Amino acid sequence: MNKTALIVLSILQVVSASNLSIALFPFKNETSSDVYSWVSYAFPEAFATKMDQLEDLQIWDPVYLFQVDSTGYDMNSDSLTNVHRHRWGWDVLIGGRYVVRNDSVYLRSRIVWATGKDEPLKIETKFSSKLDEISLKIPEMILQNASFLKIALSAGDSARILEKSKLPASAYQTYLAGYGFEMKKDFNAAMSAFSRAVEIEPGYGSAWCKMARLSQQSGEFENTKSWFDRAVNSSPHNPNVIAQAANFLVDSDLLSEASEFIYTHKKTLERSAWGLMAIGKLYLAQGETQRAVAVLTKAVASRPSDLDVEFALGMAYLAAGDYMMAIEFFNRLIKARPDYLHYYSSLGAAYRKAGQLMESSMILESALVMDPQNSTIMVDLAHTYFKLTWYHKSAQLLQKAREANPGLKDVLVNLGVVYYHLGNKKEAQKLFVEAASNSSLRQSALNNSGNILFKETELNKAIRAYRKAYKSGKKNPSVLYNLAQAYTAKGKFKIAYYYYDELLSLSPGRVDVLLVQADIAKKLKRHEDAEQCFSRALDIFPYHEGALNGLVDILVDQKRFKDATKPMESYLEHLPNNKEMIKKLAGIYRMSGWYEVAIMKYQIIARDYPDDPDAYLGIGYCMYELVVNKGARNYEDVIYAMKTAAQHNPENPEPDIVIGDVYMSYRGFRDLAIEHWEKALVKSKDEDLRKIIKEKIKGAKN
Repeated sequence: MNKTALIVLSILQVVSASNLSIALFPFKNETSSDVYSWVSYAFPEAFATKMDQLEDLQIWDPVYLFQVDSTGYDMNSDSLTNVHRHRWGWDVLIGGRYVVRNDSVYLRSRIVWATGKDEPLKIETKFSSKLDEISLKIPEMILQNASFLKIALSAGDSARILEKSKLPASAYQTYLAGYGFEMKKDFNAAMSAFSRAVEIEPGYGSAWCKMARLSQQSGEFENTKSWFDRAVNSSPHNPNVIAQAANFLVDSDLLSEASEFIYTHKKTLERSAWGLMAIGKLYLAQGETQRAVAVLTKAVASRPSDLDVEFALGMAYLAAGDYMMAIEFFNRLIKARPDYLHYYSSLGAAYRKAGQLMESSMILESALVMDPQNSTIMVDLAHTYFKLTWYHKSAQLLQKAREANPGLKDVLVNLGVVYYHLGNKKEAQKLFVEAASNSSLRQSALNNSGNILFKETELNKAIRAYRKAYKSGKKNPSVLYNLAQAYTAKGKFKIAYYYYDELLSLSPGRVDVLLVQADIAKKLKRHEDAEQCFSRALDIFPYHEGALNGLVDILVDQKRFKDATKPMESYLEHLPNNKEMIKKLAGIYRMSGWYEVAIMKYQIIARDYPDDPDAYLGIGYCMYELVVNKGARNYEDVIYAMKTAAQHNPENPEPDIVIGDVYMSYRGFRDLAIEHWEKALVKSKDEDLRKIIKEKIKGAKN
């Protein structure tokens, strides 16, 4: 049967396609029988699969979008279409209807293009095909729609879209039926259809992938892993299959296998937002939060097909400690899906970590109103109440969560912590013992038991509890941190350093740990290790003042003045108004004998902070040391600079001491020297300094 096409334009001007966001609805079945309902999903499934690889296009996943919001999907109401567009922000919506007669199908697609004008541009096309040839004809329909939308396609793109499917028609049609069941959240029927599709065609990678995803939602790990393996083996070059499998491995905490898989398929993964999400989540699981944020930002910029990528980026910001950005993302997600409570949990956690405890409690309380029996929300809210020191309310919620979901993990441990803060230490330890009998809770229970013993200053018992926790499961950052902290408190710095090293192998981006480790290295006189820790911290957080000061102090102690000035100058290039850092840099230049440069730095402080006495004192000292160490003869300049310093801090004896030294040693004015030393003696409260001044006066008088 020959293809026919009819185009109806509601306005004549066609706008250019650039960075389009496209939503796809299933076509409405106008045939009296449901036998051909699979046809509804042929176009949206093919369009999403074949066009998703193009740059500058966002193709919303038809299954995801229909499950979340099917408002106006029959496209009979412009007002409902507008409601949907305002919620999801798409530029183009494609849907339609069809009828089957005998062995042929007649499709009418409808494109609604939101051009920003009062009336959207509307395009309707007609298309017909033999039923058993629809998989061959749908690609032609995709190209036709792309042409109407002025989407630029290369010859290679067109060839890939038109590539003939080798699948049996029955397998393809069964797969589409499953696709539709999944759209409508009939997951059992969807699983049955996908299973039948792979019975017909065992090499149907997309069907295996769909089965694995549905199995993953049900928590059936073994089937999920097995079916993802079948999907990857059947479709090793399918970006969607590879991305879904990679995300499963990361989400299942199979980090070694995930790392190897992602390394093998990195080029394929980098072609899609979901692939980039898998890479970003792996970095996040490995503690490389900054790399995770960078990759997930790129994933979001590539305009993903659902909200999962934005959620992953929000979680990365949360892990990286950028709570304001996390809050921004989670608020945006809630606006798009106000019924999805998982977003509320994450937003509540972000507010809690940001110290905005009332905001955290309000958002979680509103979520609990929507689902009063949601035990996860109860536990999250209990955490916030705990931070607010509302211990009784926290305990009540945790008890309620335990009743609502007896199998919920960590409730016993959390209750134990709350009871301890309520003063019921006996009940707290009882709960920890009960939790420790459960293999999945043992590590957490022992860790928290150790925390209580640590607070009670029973360090040996705390260390024993932490060591048991350390041996009770995989390496845990919290356990390692607590163990290192306990050994530090015991003064066993070498052992503490070892456990901090283990923690950094899991979370190399932990600047706080690097700074603590640097401090321990200094105590152990391991200056090279301390320098390395500070340098690593600055690689992660280039303008961290604590790390910068620590590094510079080590370099100065070793008289490596030139090395010390480099990171200081770099810092001040980006933050030029930090007075204390300018002072520190000036002091380093002074210690190194670069007095002229030091004077310039002190003059910057005197200019920008004219009431700061240290600037004038620094200028005076540099001028005096030029006289003493380099033979300069500008004695009057030294005296003037020190008198200016004295005016800005009349209580400081140092300017008068220096002035006296200049008068005595370089001008020969003994009486003036004694006069200034006597002024310094009156001002000085330090006995050692007073003794030095008295010796000067005594020597001058003799």
